Amino acid sequence: MRTPRIFAAIFSTALVTALPRPEPKDDQILVRVIAAGVNPGDAMLRSGMFGKSEKDVPKILGADIAGVVEKVGSKITKFKAGDPVFHASIHWLPNATRH
Repeated sequence: MRTPRIFAAIFSTALVTALPRPEPKDDQILVRVIAAGVNPGDAMLRSGMFGKSEKDVPKILGADIAGVVEKVGSKITKFKAGDPVFHASIHWLPNATRH
């Protein structure tokens, strides 16, 4: 898996790095990303608007995605492998919750 991540408190540079393939937990799904986009929230994140300390990194950019479910956790009932999915991130909104 490859992803752009910001590693340093100097937020001007993002590097593309390889990460190990994750295994979904019981309440998660694993998605093969086919397309990812960068939105205004990613630009704000990269600018350091939400903090620039070393404890705030790494940050992963490009959270708006479209893909296919590869694997589901044991508690997942609404998705199955092969389902097309998309996600529009709201991580940059104040008090946002993830579902």
